[in-house]
Order: sequence, then structure tokens, then C-alpha cells
Amino acid sequence: MPAADIGEGAVWVTGIGTLIRVDPADPTADDRVTIGGLFAAHSLSVAERVVWVASPTGVARVSASDLDVLRSVELVEPPAVVEVYVAAGSGRVWAVVGDGQLARIDPRTAEITGQVDVGLSATAISTGFGAVWVADDLSGTITRIDPETLELGRPVEVSGQLDDIEAGAGAVWILDSDAGVVTPVDPDSGAVGAPVRVGLEPTDLATGLDSVWVTNNEEGTISRVDPITGSAVETLDVGAPVATIAVDEPTRRIWVVVAELRAG
Repeated sequence: MPAADIGEGAVWVTGIGTLIRVDPADPTADDRVTIGGLFAAHSLSVAERVVWVASPTGVARVSASDLDVLRSVELVEPPAVVEVYVAAGSGRVWAVVGDGQLARIDPRTAEITGQVDVGLSATAISTGFGAVWVADDLSGTITRIDPETLELGRPVEVSGQLDDIEAGAGAVWILDSDAGVVTPVDPDSGAVGAPVRVGLEPTDLATGLDSVWVTNNEEGTISRVDPITGSAVETLDVGAPVATIAVDEPTRRIWVVVAELRAG
């Protein structure tokens, strides 16, 4: 599944072995750079004029201004291949490996400044409310990490699958693709709220514009969830399967990546 983010005046999308820069003023105009490997990164983030893209061995780095490929941050020694998830927040870049090892990276030097084991596994990462949040689908928990001390908070149990996580719109939101729901978790108390039903085969979520946005791949729709009422209040028909979503608050635009339906 591709990834998307917004920053440095562009929309960024991952393709097979490539990073794509889309001009918001003219979406038909795009620039592409090869980042290596026959894979489509499922996680990326923009920080300090650099696009940070998950790779099979760590984090690839691309200059946002001229698309130069910079020195990567290696988290495992090749030929080992791992799942990596990337997020930016609290003045750092964060990368967690699928085995639960979290790395704190200085975005100016690309040096690892700290590491901590956050659990049995990791399936998603987000930042917000002054913390780093890691979802662990194997143990069915999310964990809060202090960005300064790397101290772990008490894991919060969330029922169902933990396919994605997004901190914003008043809560930490968990996506369960099989059940077709998103579940809010209070960032202060850890209290788990009632699941909100969205569409069929939801694949991604984002927060912004006072809402939670969920792509429903099978239906080709976007669900807008009101974080105050805790209900899906609007369904937007895209007209094609949608995989990934990003919210551009300054321009009040929603960007989605159109995808093919998955077989089976």
C-alpha cells in the first residue's frame, strides 16, 4: 500500500521503488526519483526540508527541494529486510522496526540519538499530544513514548486489529481494517472509546480540519468522522478504490491515492 504526506509545498507519494512529488497547483505535474528496491514504501514523513521514506533496511532520505537522494539511516544490516514505519514530531524523526525497536533520529544530522524496545512488534507509528505512539497488533496494545526520555507509558489494550494509528482531533485513533471501524483512545487517561463504523476495507486514516478521515478501499469512499460526536457524519464518493489519504490544512484540501482492489 502506498504512503502519502504533505510538506515543503508539495504532495509526496510513494510508488514502486520511487518517490513522487506532486505539485498541488497542477496535480498532473509530478517529479519522480528512484529510491531503490522493488517495493512501495508504506510510510513516509516530511521534516527539515527532507522526505523520510521507510525502506527495507531503515529510512531513505530525499531532499525536498531538488530530489537528491541523501545518506540513508540504516536500522538493520543488509541483507536483512524488515518492516519500518516513520513519523516526524517533537523536533525529531521516529522510525520503528516491525520487531518493536524504536529509533529517535536527529533530522538535521540523520544520526540516531536514542533507541528503545517498545513491545513485541510494531504495525504503525504516529506523533501528537507531546508523545510518540506505537501500535502493536501482536499484543493488541498501543504504547506512549516520551520523546525526551524515551520512557514507555503503560500499554493500552485495544480490541481488534491495530492496522494504523493517528494522533490528532482530540484522540489517538486506531484503525481496524477487518472490522471496518476506528477507535479513539484518550491521550491522557488511556481510556478506550466506542468504535466508530466507517466503510468496507478501510486502509488509511488521517486527522485535520476538525475531523478524522478514513479511506474505504473497497467502496471507493472517504468517511469523515466527527471526533466530538464519535460518529461517521459524511461519506464522500471518490468513484474508485482509494488507498491512502493526506490532509492539507492550510489549503483545506484532502488528497487521496487511488488504488486497485486487492484480490481475495
